[in-house]
Amino acid sequence: MNEKKATQARSWLLLSLCFLVLIVSIYFVLQQRSAPGGTVRQYSETLTDVGFDTFVTYTETTDEESYQAHLALVQERFQYYNGLFDYYHTYDGVNNLKTINDSAGKKAVIVEEPLLECLLAARTFYTYSDHFDVTQGALLNVWHNYRDAGAEANAQGESGTLPSSDELEAAYNAKSWEAVEIDEENHSVYINDASVSIDLGGVAKGFAVQKLYEELTAQGVDNAILNAGGNVMLIGEKSDGTPWRVGVQTPSTSSLESGDVAILSLNGSHAVVTSGDYQRYYEVDGAIISHIVDPTTRWPSQLMRSVTVVCDDSTMADCISTTLFTMTYEEGLRYLQTLKENGIQAEAVWVFDDSCPSIPQSDTAIRSGAFTVLVSDGLTDAISS
Repeated sequence: MNEKKATQARSWLLLSLCFLVLIVSIYFVLQQRSAPGGTVRQYSETLTDVGFDTFVTYTETTDEESYQAHLALVQERFQYYNGLFDYYHTYDGVNNLKTINDSAGKKAVIVEEPLLECLLAARTFYTYSDHFDVTQGALLNVWHNYRDAGAEANAQGESGTLPSSDELEAAYNAKSWEAVEIDEENHSVYINDASVSIDLGGVAKGFAVQKLYEELTAQGVDNAILNAGGNVMLIGEKSDGTPWRVGVQTPSTSSLESGDVAILSLNGSHAVVTSGDYQRYYEVDGAIISHIVDPTTRWPSQLMRSVTVVCDDSTMADCISTTLFTMTYEEGLRYLQTLKENGIQAEAVWVFDDSCPSIPQSDTAIRSGAFTVLVSDGLTDAISS
């Protein structure tokens, strides 16, 4: 792809990701009071220069000096993690993900602790399900190229195209994790097969949110929301003592259709992450082709419109939402049980409509307009239409 097309594709992606702010809507009661350090009130600002092809909105109830310090931290750390996890670009003085991929079949690469930690988390979640496989970078890159070209065609009123099954099979490697050698003691990563590459798009943003959550809480933050393009972290409690109210957005590809299909009422700190087919996608003959690829089929999943995960850890929530989106509802329930047996408590909200292959039946299903909403047991009392 030439530079002009690449620039157009990046612009389209950033524009579409800006709509991700609608994935979840957070309702605050603004509190303002006097304090020795100055006026305490709710501050909020959206940053667009943090990388990850996304925006970050940081909202906190505090004094202005503290808020500005925390906002600066958010910006600096996201830019740092973007550099570490970048699949397409290298940076001076940084051994990042692209460095690892470029060195495949050649040499091991010494990496910083966060990159090593994120890779280990991704490997752990692969052991829970092969629907989540960050080592299928070659396969994901095929779809990335078709999506960029398709988005450009769609912008001109034309249909995108699909890769052939042969092209997808050639890019897929069933043993790609076996090619990734992680040396925790020496902080090195070596891909011993030059045809294998790693793409952390399904976990990197959630990882960055989790690390920032840990830094912010260590600094005493206890009433805030960090929203990285739909990867949301609720920090502490609302200042008025009521639950956080998180709206699960109507999954529509039209910017004119907004609103929520359901509301979650949550107390305390939680990661809330949504995966859906209506943000990063392109169209082929009117059909939506999303960016979330199921490595077990090699194709973007079309089983549901969205799935939202509520978990204590943003890294885990990101991995889980990506995985659940590629599973049927029944498979997803079994997957959540597997996670529970491994000490991971996560809950989910699934959204279906008549375009889905099937709509699961459940006594707890909520009908919201044209959509059917189902939840795992742990959210039954927390959800309302």
